[in-house]
Amino acid sequence: MGISYTTQVHDGLSAVYANTKPRASLWKELPTIQGFPAVSDVAVGAEAEKDFCEVSVGIRDDLTVDVSLNLGSTKVGKAAPCDVGAQIADLLVTNLRRRAAG
Repeated sequence: MGISYTTQVHDGLSAVYANTKPRASLWKELPTIQGFPAVSDVAVGAEAEKDFCEVSVGIRDDLTVDVSLNLGSTKVGKAAPCDVGAQIADLLVTNLRRRAAG
């Protein structure tokens, strides 16, 4: 699992739509994550859809956080990587909110 914050490009989720969606083998707009828009994608090849997913959350108009997830071998076929990625993204947003309030 990896978490990244997009801080150099200030286009937010619009950049993910423009740059990732056209080359994604899997693309899905997710229900909002704590009120923030989110998408999931697999842009590394259709064969990766069984064990990989990236979830991007637009936490501001100009900022996203991304969760990249590879399922372990014991979870492949038993869990959907984009569902797990969305759950992790939700936990990440909860943590960011706590830190911002603290």
